[in-house]
Amino acid sequence: MNPNQKVIANQGEFFSDLERYRKLVRKLINLTIPRLHLPFAVGVSQFVQTPYIDHWNVVIYINFGEPK
Repeated sequence: MNPNQKVIANQGEFFSDLERYRKLVRKLINLTIPRLHLPFAVGVSQFVQTPYIDHWNVVIYINFGEPK
């Protein structure tokens, strides 16, 4: 993932599993151990109402890192 990628609203294809996206974003925000990725989690939380596939990919990357 490109760390300089801009994540904006109405970008790409709509992510259909809204509850799954919200649940994962909530988990990121509720982390109690400080991590460098936390600001990204807060950033993607603004798309909870209308997440797109690109937003989902960012959330997955924050949680699990680069795909192997």
